[in-house]
Amino acid sequence: MRFLIMHKSNEENEAGVPPSRELMEGMGKLMEESARAGVLLAAEGVHPSSRVRASASPGGSAP
Repeated sequence: MRFLIMHKSNEENEAGVPPSRELMEGMGKLMEESARAGVLLAAEGVHPSSRVRASASPGGSAP
């Protein structure tokens, strides 16, 4: 089973303000537990939505 953990963006995230210490500590614990359990496959970060572009596939529509 695979999980994708997402965090809803807000004005602070988009402005590049780092997450709170509490949030980072909680995510760190979750990642450590997942790694010990052998279920953590990857832990990449993402860019703010201001740095992405939407695209459409042939016959599809942009999100």
